[in-house]
Amino acid sequence: MREGSEMKMKKVNISSIGSDKNKSSKYLVIGVIIAVIFGSIMGISRSLALNADSWKTYQDLENDENYDKGLYGYQDFLIKQREIALTHAWMEQQQIIFVTLAQIGVNIGLICIFIGFIGFAVNDSLDERTRRVSLLLASVVLFVLMFTIFFSQIQIDIN
Repeated sequence: MREGSEMKMKKVNISSIGSDKNKSSKYLVIGVIIAVIFGSIMGISRSLALNADSWKTYQDLENDENYDKGLYGYQDFLIKQREIALTHAWMEQQQIIFVTLAQIGVNIGLICIFIGFIGFAVNDSLDERTRRVSLLLASVVLFVLMFTIFFSQIQIDIN
């Protein structure tokens, strides 16, 4: 850096987000999209882990049947059996990594949604009822966010 050059940081206040409905709406939309994408990843990962046993049973039966038909020898049968066991273990354990990362993504989405609702709540151009509803919704999102972050055994499942 040259002497005399200054680094300038842009300061953003919550009131500046609330001054424009478009910014608040953008935070809400981005937050919902992020939460849906990472929530879908979480659901797929859990489904994969839950169905790992069924997949393994089917693969074992197919492996036995192919060996009985004589499509491959005993060594190939054992190699295939090890591959099935390894894939089964991966299917069950991938949930640890992917669900943890997906929870982080969902929480980032919830933070964006929270910022969007707070932006609506502090916007002076909106009527009082809309501002109160926005503040109430921001409080609910913050409540859900706090409980899903601080208490790891609490989950919200929608079936």
